[in-house]
Amino acid sequence: MSWKEVKDFAQLFDIDLEDAETRLRDKIATALYFESKNTKGQQLEIIYFTIISMAFDNINNILEIGTGLGVITDILSILFQDAMIYTIDLPESDKDYQKLAIRKNKDIEFKKNIANKNIKFIEKNSFFLPSLDIPDSYDLIWVDGGHQYPAVAWDIMYSYNHLKPGGFIFMHDYGRKKTDVKNVIDHIQTVIKEKINFLPFAMYDKKSKTCWLQKM
Repeated sequence: MSWKEVKDFAQLFDIDLEDAETRLRDKIATALYFESKNTKGQQLEIIYFTIISMAFDNINNILEIGTGLGVITDILSILFQDAMIYTIDLPESDKDYQKLAIRKNKDIEFKKNIANKNIKFIEKNSFFLPSLDIPDSYDLIWVDGGHQYPAVAWDIMYSYNHLKPGGFIFMHDYGRKKTDVKNVIDHIQTVIKEKINFLPFAMYDKKSKTCWLQKM
């Protein structure tokens, strides 16, 4: 992996990577991305979302599957201030949540991250997405929920079928060990007409990738 791939992604949308970095630095007081350039530590979706925010002014509805601690949720809400972010994660009573307990003992940090007015947090298993009172279609979807089959399959299937034409899906951890993400995405590529593209996930993990597609 190299920074050239990140620069090439920006250039697809006529965005200069340095301009995107400036926007990110001005918009968000965070070292998450900038430290990664030196330590090769942090995931890179932050800059990809920044590029999309600069290239498109018609992003109104965003879906995030897998809130975690809400770090990316907060960043999305700042980059896309005119959009509504719907973010879903497992309830704490869910057995799968209890295996991870991402929010355990971190309530203050979590509540701060999802406090912006354009964020709606939904505490449900993503299996129930079709039955929830949320928009029927989205301009941008970020899939970072369960990484095992069947959850990763139903998350991606829902996302693809509820994405507006011209909208974007970003998917996490393709190729990462002990997950089913790669198998699911490889199969999905055989049944959809759009090309699934690959980007660096983080410089410390050269085998794992972020996938994205733009719906035709």
